[in-house]
Amino acid sequence: MEYRIKIISSYIIGIIGSVLSIILFFIGFKCIRGFEGAAYGITAIPFFILAVISIFLKNSNTSSIYQ
Repeated sequence: MEYRIKIISSYIIGIIGSVLSIILFFIGFKCIRGFEGAAYGITAIPFFILAVISIFLKNSNTSSIYQ
């Protein structure tokens, strides 16, 4: 049981980061126009990339450690 809680809690960081980046990109693209909207979009792209990388790194670490 404790093993599943550790895995699920580690995925939460990547999921929250990806949702945050999608929201920021949507706000910058639809709600705010101009340079400020572009700043939201530019900020959202690295957040999304880092969130996806953290999910993939967690996938590779859990398969080798807990077997």
